[in-house]
Amino acid sequence: MLKASSITICGEVKGVGFRRYVWRIAKTLNLRGFVENMPNSNCVKIYVEGADSEIRELVNRILQNRVYTITNINVVDHEYRGLYTDFTIVKCVGEEEV
Repeated sequence: MLKASSITICGEVKGVGFRRYVWRIAKTLNLRGFVENMPNSNCVKIYVEGADSEIRELVNRILQNRVYTITNINVVDHEYRGLYTDFTIVKCVGEEEV
């Protein structure tokens, strides 16, 4: 079953390679959407579309990682709309391409 989810993750997740970590997992699981830093907070937003089981696996892998300190995670499920064809990292203003 296909679905979409908005995932907000807070903690020590900015400026430490977390978005690239999420991107690698999402690409491996064939998920579509994006990951971006949320302004004025210590949070990252993920919007993801794909199979329900793959989205759950993404969240599980993020939570199992011990490199990043996660203080809060919030997952909100949405109806699948097929908005994206790939998974991307949204760059911040002034951020250079890696």
